[in-house]
Order: sequence, then C-alpha cells, then structure tokens
Amino acid sequence: MCGFQENDEMTGRKELKFLCDDRTLIQVENRIKGVMKRDIHQDGDSYEIRSIYFDSPSDRCYYENQSGTGTRSKYRIRIYNCDGDYIRAEVKSKYYDTTKKVSTKISRDQFKLLKKRGSLEMLFTGENRDATALKQFADKVYAEGFSPAAIVRYDRSAYTYSPCNVRVTFDRNISACTAFDHFFDPAMPARPVCEPGIHVLEVKYDEFLPDHICTLLMAGDMRRTSFSKYYMARNMLMGRT
Repeated sequence: MCGFQENDEMTGRKELKFLCDDRTLIQVENRIKGVMKRDIHQDGDSYEIRSIYFDSPSDRCYYENQSGTGTRSKYRIRIYNCDGDYIRAEVKSKYYDTTKKVSTKISRDQFKLLKKRGSLEMLFTGENRDATALKQFADKVYAEGFSPAAIVRYDRSAYTYSPCNVRVTFDRNISACTAFDHFFDPAMPARPVCEPGIHVLEVKYDEFLPDHICTLLMAGDMRRTSFSKYYMARNMLMGRT
C-alpha cells in the first residue's frame, strides 16, 4: 500500500496548489529528486488514487469551494491502486490557509453502508467505531443527506523532506466520473478533468517551507490555484469548463 496516512488524525498543515504543464512538472520533479526522498509507501514511479467525494443535496461543498469560503470541509472515501482491502474515509477541512485531515480505515461493508446510507447501527460495529473521521462522515451522510457526487482518479508521484515534514506531490492524468458501482474496477470509465498536458503539483508543510525547497519549485509556468480536484471534476462533469 502507498501514499496514505496511518494515523487517524493529522495536525494542521499549510498547502499550496499549482497547475502546470508537462515540461514544468518534469523539470520540477527532476530538481527535487536530489534533495527529497520518494515516499516510502510508493512502489515504483507512481501510484493511483481514487476518491469518491460526497456532497449535500444542495452541493454545499462544491459551492463553498467556488466562493472561497474560509472554513470548509470535503468528505471522501479513498483507495489506492484499486485495492478494495484498504479503504479510507477522510474528512479534510480547510481553515483559511491551513488544512487538517482526519482519516480512518473502513471495511468494504462500511463503505457500502455509507454509499447507500444503510443501517447506522451496523456502520459502527467495526474496530474503528469510535474514529473521529467515521463519526464526522456519518453525521453528514445520515443527518444531512450527503451522497456520492463524483469520483476523482489520478496518478501520483510523491516526495518527502523529513527535516521539515515537507511533502511534494505530482498528480497526473486527473479524470472523473460518476460510475460509483465501478469504483474498484481497474477499467472504470472516466473523462479527463484538465486540458491536455496540464497537471497538479501540491506542496504540504508545517510551520515553514525551507528556502532551498522554494528555489527548487520555481520553474516554468506554475499557476497557483485555490480550487480542489473535486471542484474541477464537478465543473467538467456538469459541462462548466
């Protein structure tokens, strides 16, 4: 398994997002390889991430991202390399320029219950029944009617710099769909989210980003963006791009 957080709760971190082209992405990645280490969970050059994002009947999460609401959250169920034995329920919250994520492993049965809003009592019978992420997720699904809104998939290459807990990720081939019954299917149909040759670079860090890392990230056409992959995916799916 690769690219996941083992802990249930993650402290607040800063996050920067950029849109960049093929040439810039390759240039930056080649620069940081000599300074940052490949993520220890990554097997090979990259791994695949798939996330089902949940939203309210009124698309609250989508519109909060569009308006740039200072405090907002996203609710997603994530898998890696189509592995149905390792599923995570995650709540990622943004507090202006700081993000915080709570995450817990869930079973395939719990996944089905959240997806179809099945028995609430059965949802809390697993070892993670007291997990913060599961409680927050259940509150949205059962109390506020959140349901699957989009699947976002992409290929990620990740690098870390342990002295300052910096993480840089290169997300390529971002695509999306609403084929929720095919979430674990390697051949899941999906459509590109970005223009051809455009990808997303993300930088996550704690208190500060070291100057030499900043220098390595300065290359080519890097366009800062505040929009999430979920927001961009919904735009594409709704024909708003």
